Amino acid sequence: MKLKFKIEGLNCPNCAKSLEKSISRLESIESVSINFITQKMIIKTNNENSNELITEINKLIKSEKPEVSITLK
Repeated sequence: MKLKFKIEGLNCPNCAKSLEKSISRLESIESVSINFITQKMIIKTNNENSNELITEINKLIKSEKPEVSITLK
């Protein structure tokens, strides 16, 4: 499954890379790509419960970068 998000509040490319690295460590994540310029994030996952995964990703983002928010597209 592929999920697309709009990501807001990202201040720098290094922040994007840091979040990519952290999100990629989640168990059900196959790949994650954050584009700092377009403020978009694409996640490929094998988790069929997207609501559960989105909640988990939001918690992770808020713990690392509280100023960042995501919205499912």
